[in-house]
Amino acid sequence: MARHSPVDDLVATLIGAVLFSLVIAGITIGYDPPSTALSAIPTDQSASLPTASTPAPTPTASPSPTATPRPTATPTATPTPTPEPTPEALEPEDHYWFERPIAPGGTNFVSRFYAYGSTYRGRYQVHHGVEFENPTGTPVLAVGPGRVVVAGPDNVQVYGLFPDFYGQLVVIEHDRTWRGQPVFTLYGHLSAVRVAVGQEVEAGQVIGEVGSSGIALGPHLHMEVRVGENSYDATRNPELWVKPFKGFGTIAGRLLDADGNYIQGAIISLHDPQNTWLRETETYGEGANPDDGWQENFVFGDVPAGRYAVQYAVNEDVHGAMVDVEAGKTSLVTLQVSP
Repeated sequence: MARHSPVDDLVATLIGAVLFSLVIAGITIGYDPPSTALSAIPTDQSASLPTASTPAPTPTASPSPTATPRPTATPTATPTPTPEPTPEALEPEDHYWFERPIAPGGTNFVSRFYAYGSTYRGRYQVHHGVEFENPTGTPVLAVGPGRVVVAGPDNVQVYGLFPDFYGQLVVIEHDRTWRGQPVFTLYGHLSAVRVAVGQEVEAGQVIGEVGSSGIALGPHLHMEVRVGENSYDATRNPELWVKPFKGFGTIAGRLLDADGNYIQGAIISLHDPQNTWLRETETYGEGANPDDGWQENFVFGDVPAGRYAVQYAVNEDVHGAMVDVEAGKTSLVTLQVSP
């Protein structure tokens, strides 16, 4: 993958922020984000949700910028990205340690328009976290117990690509370690910070309020999980750390070329057993890290328990596999493109 200068990255990031703010405002930029029932997850955890014995729901319109349904995936010409070798994997295991970071009454499901590791079809920088779209002032909660190590603006100490990247932020180092490594969570673009450095916090404690500080022009919470060190280069996909909703699970996937290398920036689609299109995601770009165990390069989070088809279309070929999702667990699927 070609290297860019810091100026190029800065310009691309600022342009991406403007485009992202337009998406939040409900404006479509040359592409209709899919309308899908899987994105309309209720904030009330006690609500009736699908279980492992319940078939996946038929997609219906949800509150999104457009109600245009998406058809079954059609094979299209896809450029071949620069492959990355697959790292050596540890034994995979679930680590759903964390609660949701938004207080009851707010939107506590992950926005699907800018997933971890994605570029939103080349429009933005590779994303190092996930977004929870909420109005300014919505309480932000600690996802787990730990100690606050950062609280305030990032205009002097850099925690992202450049100063004032996250604006007002909080970083927590959690009490538990992952295979001997410290684990941090970052909460960015806050409008207010409600904790101080050195303070001990518990899961569910208010640590700040949603805002649009830093490069974010629309109000939302940007959340990251960092493993090993509090570094922009040490992120992992938060959807493999935050507990799925009751009756929901997670799909972790690998898209590999014929030599076993990761394929970057590819569109992966999720279908029900009747091949009805449900939603799509993008494989990780350069700089997004896979989980130490799962070694994935794409994730479908908060999927109702049931059976699904995962597909990747390149030129006239469709590569797919069936996967069974269990509530509260991660299911691994691998797609390998033949030469």
